[in-house]
Amino acid sequence: MKGQDDVEIIDGDGLPSLVETCLGLDWKQPSTDTLQLPTETEGRLSWQSAKGTDIEGIFPIIEISYDLETWSDIPLDILNDTASELMVREPTMSASPQKFIRLRASLSPPSVP
Repeated sequence: MKGQDDVEIIDGDGLPSLVETCLGLDWKQPSTDTLQLPTETEGRLSWQSAKGTDIEGIFPIIEISYDLETWSDIPLDILNDTASELMVREPTMSASPQKFIRLRASLSPPSVP
């Protein structure tokens, strides 16, 4: 769900501009870059991606789903978070035969429960 401060601009490649900025892609033109696919090791989903260098004021939100309908932003294990790379992993093993991960971005910091 988008908050009142969220902006979504799509340039024809299907990726919102804020997500492209988080990934270090040029948000002003359609991207031809290939995104890293998630992997599963020992029942836990992992995802690794390059990070944009100019993401100040943009807050990435990484979510997991087991059915593509219900998405959860449960805290993921952060395996690597540097200026140029982000690698996260599902916090606990799941026996679900389907696992999906998505990246969203917001101009508002995520609310803390």
